[in-house]
Amino acid sequence: MKPAGVKRAGARPRHLSALNFRARQLQSFPKRMKQLYGLWLYAVTLIAIGMELLGLLIMIVWLSHLRRWIQNQLKPIPAKLRSMARSAPQIHFKSQPKSVLSDPSDPTFSSSLREIMRGRNLTVIANREPYIHLHRKNTETGEISVEVTRPASGLVTALEPILRQCGGLWIAHGGGSADRETANTEGEVAVPPDSPRYTLKRVWLTQEQELGYYYGFANEGMWPLCHLAHNRPIFRLSDWEQYKTVNQLFTQSIPHHALNENSLILVQDYHFALVPRMIKNREEGSNARVGLFWHIPWPNPETFGICPWQEDLLRGMLGADVIGFHTQYHCNNFLETCNRYLEARIDWERFSVTMDNRETLIRAIPIGIDTPPVKFLSDEEITSFKSRYGIQARFVAIGVDRLDYTKGLVERVEAVERFLEKNPQYIGQFSLVQVGSPSRTHIPAYRILAETLEAVVQRVNRRFGDAKKDGYLPVIFIPHHHEWDSIQYFYQIGDLCMVTSLHDGMNLVAKEYVWCQRPDRGSLILSKFTGASRELTEAFIVNPYSIEEMADAIAEALLLTQEERFRRMSLMRERVQARNAYHWASDLVRALIPLNRGREKNGEGDRPRFRRSGADRSNKSKSIKERAASL
Repeated sequence: MKPAGVKRAGARPRHLSALNFRARQLQSFPKRMKQLYGLWLYAVTLIAIGMELLGLLIMIVWLSHLRRWIQNQLKPIPAKLRSMARSAPQIHFKSQPKSVLSDPSDPTFSSSLREIMRGRNLTVIANREPYIHLHRKNTETGEISVEVTRPASGLVTALEPILRQCGGLWIAHGGGSADRETANTEGEVAVPPDSPRYTLKRVWLTQEQELGYYYGFANEGMWPLCHLAHNRPIFRLSDWEQYKTVNQLFTQSIPHHALNENSLILVQDYHFALVPRMIKNREEGSNARVGLFWHIPWPNPETFGICPWQEDLLRGMLGADVIGFHTQYHCNNFLETCNRYLEARIDWERFSVTMDNRETLIRAIPIGIDTPPVKFLSDEEITSFKSRYGIQARFVAIGVDRLDYTKGLVERVEAVERFLEKNPQYIGQFSLVQVGSPSRTHIPAYRILAETLEAVVQRVNRRFGDAKKDGYLPVIFIPHHHEWDSIQYFYQIGDLCMVTSLHDGMNLVAKEYVWCQRPDRGSLILSKFTGASRELTEAFIVNPYSIEEMADAIAEALLLTQEERFRRMSLMRERVQARNAYHWASDLVRALIPLNRGREKNGEGDRPRFRRSGADRSNKSKSIKERAASL
């Protein structure tokens, strides 16, 4: 051991060790400060989050009190509305509201549509004639008589009242067995038969022309092309040749007096896409104002490109001064199609197409129906009408359609089947009454539809019906043509109407049902793929491809309260009346009569913004590239 007081070799003095300790403390001080600062920031953040959560909680509580206060303030209103709804049906049925424009004796109609017409000649060109003369054989006496019928056609429903009020000429294909013997040598006959108001001129076609033009190109080609119902369009050169020939026949059938500058010619639908250009090419027809209304949907450009003669069809249509569609969506598709396939100018501000120095306006003009006063059946009359057709069910859904694969008829019956599966308490209490007018039976797709529909109806009736015991059938299929007097009564027995089209331009059945049914009784189930769904928004809008959705809509419609049913039907009824057939005709005529004939005729005037198509765009892009290269 070292003696006391002797220092270890190399040992530092105590005062130096203390100094080093202090120095190390000073060096670690910033690190501790950083740690304390971080803890302080963390605490402040937590406090801020807590304050925000507390403020949010306070706001939620405040909004809850505000909502409760508003509910207390509005609580008396539903009771007042219910009392008004209970009294409204009585007032409504004592005095049926009349359409201002649908009453022939109303001077307002003369000062509206007649004033717009300004004494012009009105000519309608349509494939369907408004009155058909047929030979009928009496099964008891064997005598053959001539009977007049009205075809099942939305076009006739909308247009015939216009000519009945304004007069004019309707040119159509004469296909009735007694049409020739009831017309004069020019193929003309005064209609309506009981009170003639205008002239029906019939065009006679050979069997080859009818098969090629109507059943071939129009309904095996154009119809499936324009409807997204997943049916393949068929285009044949022979059908196209017959289509051109028949369009020329109808053009030549227009009398000279209907081709002057005071004439309005309304060409109807996909049967006559070439007629507008043919009219303008007639020497005496260049000054007539021509409108083309396309009653079916217009497809997108890619789909329309399937047609081998798409450019010829578009050029023919653009001979019209105005082309009308049911919806703006179809107008947009048409403009895009012209932009894709034609050397034309597209004006997206005026919604027009200019080609060959002529401008054609493209307009969305939703079609309507005639809205005369309706005679409502009493409860006893409804019971009697139902018993006439063997309808035993308490609740009735009604369907009124041509037998067409675009109408979603098979899907409709399957929806009823699913509804009864999910709601067995309605078995024996609910029936679908489907009125189906046979149509285009020469086309294989329509014959297949009729067979498929019949098989599905029989399957559902075997599964849920008991015809032998009590006569109940869940689906009552009536495949016969009915006149309007019967159709409106079918509408009135329907607690709900099913319009389940897979694709439709407008579908006037929905509007007819709303107008003919009492507002306190009806409900409407409406496909979202119809033009009518954009107007009748109070209906139960469904996807017709969803069987579950349609089945649930049936159940929901049957459970509606009377107040809610009345509210929905009344609003739709007002909308149908506000956009009836006369308003549609007025809008179409207004669009046809130019404010400045010279500017319209010469294709001049202000065109603020055009979209170039075809070679215009390619030339523009070349010039841009050339300028860029020079730089």
